[in-house]
Amino acid sequence: MNRIDLLEDTREHIYGAVEAGFDSREDIISMAMGYMSDDPDNAYPPVVLRRVATRLTDALLAKHEQAQQGWAYPTDCDRLEEALEALARQGIYLYRPRHGQPGSEQRQQARQAVAQQPGAVGYIIVQRHDTTLALTTGTLCLDFGALDGTEESHRTIGYRLLHLLRLVGLHATWDGTPGQRLQIHGMDWKRRRAG
Repeated sequence: MNRIDLLEDTREHIYGAVEAGFDSREDIISMAMGYMSDDPDNAYPPVVLRRVATRLTDALLAKHEQAQQGWAYPTDCDRLEEALEALARQGIYLYRPRHGQPGSEQRQQARQAVAQQPGAVGYIIVQRHDTTLALTTGTLCLDFGALDGTEESHRTIGYRLLHLLRLVGLHATWDGTPGQRLQIHGMDWKRRRAG
């Protein structure tokens, strides 16, 4: 890939991470450096990769900060946060997997991480590529499960999740099938980043 294409692709990756709103500035810079250094045609030394990644990240973070000043409350992401907080009080916790982590490994890691939380009974997984898709398609898919691994508990958690998402005003669907992900349709993804 030529340098211009590499920079444009890197900018798009950074944009997705900034708009998703979950990763810290340093994590975004690190992700961008990794993306650029993985390119076989990359000729940039690490110090230049860091400088480029930092400038792109800071510019996109500033643009996001400016944009969010004009957002009315609540955004769809504010509603999602409200539902996730209510679920955490019921022992169902959010898990954000590492970039590139396979789905089966995500569920295993989610179970292990969430099991450490007080009163934990289940987990919700919000994957990076799903937040990127939500930015462009307006549909967010959520994986979820029960710590005990039973279908009955899985269904209970799925229906709790579905109910709370609808209660906060999101258009959520799930057919009740264990292993099937829940979908939130019509999302205008505007996630506020902490100052």
